[in-house]
Amino acid sequence: MSVEQARLQELGDVLVRLRNYPRGPRYRARFADAGGDISLAVRGVVRAIELLTHHGSEVSVGDVANQLAIEPSSASRQVDLAVRHGLVTKTSSADDARRLALHMTDRGRELAALWQQRREEHLAAALAGWSDEDVAALQRLAARLADDIDALEG
Repeated sequence: MSVEQARLQELGDVLVRLRNYPRGPRYRARFADAGGDISLAVRGVVRAIELLTHHGSEVSVGDVANQLAIEPSSASRQVDLAVRHGLVTKTSSADDARRLALHMTDRGRELAALWQQRREEHLAAALAGWSDEDVAALQRLAARLADDIDALEG
């Protein structure tokens, strides 16, 4: 099935708007008292480590780079910033002495939980007028799109 060019352009524009919303002043204001000086990139590193840690294996800078779809050198710089903010520590890997294992600190876990709460509050406010069926459809279709894009990248 072919998708109409105008529809692709509109969808692309919507995706750009969604990608940019965390940079907006109202969204950023939700985080002012929760490590507001910590960049979105560093918050992304903390979230990536949090997600990867749930898989049970050690997390490396390379794992963070893969999770965030960024270059390892960029991930390394962002991890270093997370370390400077006291959100993450680096230790020698138990599996491979050449690798560093990343671990969230207590402060990192506390802020990650607070950031998750603030993201959910923001989404809840945006979706307040939506029906449960519409929210479920959005979640299902967004997940499907993300899966299909992952498959193209994979």
